[in-house]
Amino acid sequence: MLQWVLLSRRPLKPEELFFAVLTGTTPEYTGPWDRSKITGHIIQRRITASSKGLIEARTGDTASIQFIHLSVNDFLFRNQRL
Repeated sequence: MLQWVLLSRRPLKPEELFFAVLTGTTPEYTGPWDRSKITGHIIQRRITASSKGLIEARTGDTASIQFIHLSVNDFLFRNQRL
């Protein structure tokens, strides 16, 4: 998940990150998105929990994913952690 956020060419939408990770970990769950079962709130909670709070979903006119602080990005690049 950290790699998706760190290396993406553009800010990802919460749904994009959620389904990218889901497809990579449990491909049998891929299929049409049932918005009544997987809501935006569920997606945001899963992202925050899975990243241990290092990634947050920004809401507003254009929802996007970002690290909680620029230092996370700097730490991962500088120390070649990924």
